[in-house]
Amino acid sequence: FVFLKGNKPNTVNIIKDKPNRWAGSSPYGKRSIRTVDGNLKQTDSSFVVGQYGSRYNVWYINNGAGFSSKDKIAHQHPAIFPESLAEDHILSWSKEEDIVFDPMVGSGTTAKMAKANNRNFIGFDINQERIALMQQGIDPSKELDATAFEGCDITFTADVADLQQAHFHIIGVPTDIDSNKVPNLNPLLGATKSVASALKKGDVVVYESTVYPGCTEDDCLPILESVSGLQGGVDFKYGYSPERIVPGDKVRTLT
Repeated sequence: FVFLKGNKPNTVNIIKDKPNRWAGSSPYGKRSIRTVDGNLKQTDSSFVVGQYGSRYNVWYINNGAGFSSKDKIAHQHPAIFPESLAEDHILSWSKEEDIVFDPMVGSGTTAKMAKANNRNFIGFDINQERIALMQQGIDPSKELDATAFEGCDITFTADVADLQQAHFHIIGVPTDIDSNKVPNLNPLLGATKSVASALKKGDVVVYESTVYPGCTEDDCLPILESVSGLQGGVDFKYGYSPERIVPGDKVRTLT
């Protein structure tokens, strides 16, 4: 699920995959629509109930073996991310040829779904050596061979200025805990500052890092606003979609 506040983003594509019980039927009486001021208005037009209706606000995503990905190589990653969740976000908040930004490529799921749906993609990392290797078609994690990079419209960069090209930002950096079970928010807040420095009106920022309730609004939003000079919920949209996994953690995996 994603919570957004304020006016709608530049692009909103509501997914319609909820089967309608009365599909194909024509309701009796006149059709009513709700106007901007909240009042109901009757129209003379009739309509037929479609096969599918808009999806509810809470999304149910199957994950784990046999669900997260159909590619066997993807399951070699210790914390695979469900492809359908990344794809549904991309379809909901962007249009074809838009740029999707992911500050932590991880298992590469977001990049894969961006390419599959004709979106451009920016993968960002603060480690310039890692970026240099990926620009040469070399996976530092040694999970992908060079052929996986061929024909991909992906920009690997360590330059924060390049992030200004993107309109949809996904932040999914790890949030580990210390011996006292206190979360380390430094990677999260650092990524937030980077995105905030490139934030523009109409952009969308979605957090997928596993954090405690209130972290998005209490810790991240103030940074987004202070660094960008924009107002959350008005100039840009922000949301939270829990990843529920720790990328790279081979002990506490999804399954």
